[in-house]
Amino acid sequence: MKRLIELVTKYKYLVALLSVFNFLLTPVHVSIIESIAAEIVVINYSLVILASSLIAANIKTRLRSYILGALALVFIWIEFSNPENHLIESLRLASFVVFIFLLLVSESVKRNGGD
Repeated sequence: MKRLIELVTKYKYLVALLSVFNFLLTPVHVSIIESIAAEIVVINYSLVILASSLIAANIKTRLRSYILGALALVFIWIEFSNPENHLIESLRLASFVVFIFLLLVSESVKRNGGD
């Protein structure tokens, strides 16, 4: 298990990039297996959030990203089971935007030598 954690930590940017690339290929996946289109979208969305959490700059930011990522995942899966609810859709979008913003800000601070 320790080896797996070290490997994922070492290649965290590659894992995040591959998950985003996989997400961009969602239309291809859906065209191949149309019967489970919604499931494919939800799974790919979830992979992006989980992989993106790996690139948080420090422990404090990583904890925040896990919490916001988990919140976004909860809204994604709730929306999947109840697609007609626009409030859940709005909460999903808002939580995902805050999650991505947190990752971008933490990476920017890290690159500029801040805390």
